[in-house]
Amino acid sequence: MGAVILVALATGALAQTRRPTPHEALNTATGPVRAALDALSPSESERRAVEDLLQQSEAAAADLVAAEHRRLPDIAAARRRRLEFLARACTARVEALRAEAAADQAERRALEAEERRRVARGAQERAGERRLAASRGEPVSTWRLPPPAVTADGGVSP
Repeated sequence: MGAVILVALATGALAQTRRPTPHEALNTATGPVRAALDALSPSESERRAVEDLLQQSEAAAADLVAAEHRRLPDIAAARRRRLEFLARACTARVEALRAEAAADQAERRALEAEERRRVARGAQERAGERRLAASRGEPVSTWRLPPPAVTADGGVSP
């Protein structure tokens, strides 16, 4: 008789599943959002940019846990969809921030290349002017007349 009671108690204990704590349930519910964010390996500034979405996901996770506890499957399903949406929104925001940073960097490189091209063109024009001046010879200026030729007797030749 004692063995039968022990078997019945052991079977009942095995049949029961351990319910997760509220903290574990919240971690499980926010898992898709955290996984999506962790997959991107965001920088600190990117994490700050999605902080509002993380707060929304925590609120939706709390609603999900409460709906599951109250056995409200429609609300729980809606909160799961909301968490999936927030995971996609986090991914999209981080990718948008990265695309914007890449565009800024490309624009900066283009401006630097344009500046280098402008400087090179100026140097090329100055070199062309010097080459043209060298091919023409020394220009004659009325301000710089050659010195008068002096004759052997000390006079100036015409």
